Amino acid sequence: DSVAIRAMAGSNAAAVAGTKFDIAIPAGCKQVVIAYPATVRDINLIADKGAFGTDIKGSFVKQSVDVEGANGYTAIEYKVYVYTPAAALGANTYNVTI
Repeated sequence: DSVAIRAMAGSNAAAVAGTKFDIAIPAGCKQVVIAYPATVRDINLIADKGAFGTDIKGSFVKQSVDVEGANGYTAIEYKVYVYTPAAALGANTYNVTI
């Protein structure tokens, strides 16, 4: 929901088509969430460095969430990708390309 997306830790850099970034996955992680404004194209690639760069985008469930702006400003639609593995993850890095 909007509150959970606004509370996420991590980068708050503007996402644009072609943006590349890494997500450090700590050992014991039980869920990975990527969220950004829906005006930007879909994620192109999520490469699992621990699996030789295998594209794991298909493991993520994409949904739309209206995220309220600061101080109650009008919400905007976000693309939210969520991966909830069956077991806790080991330490790893995902390379994401929008």
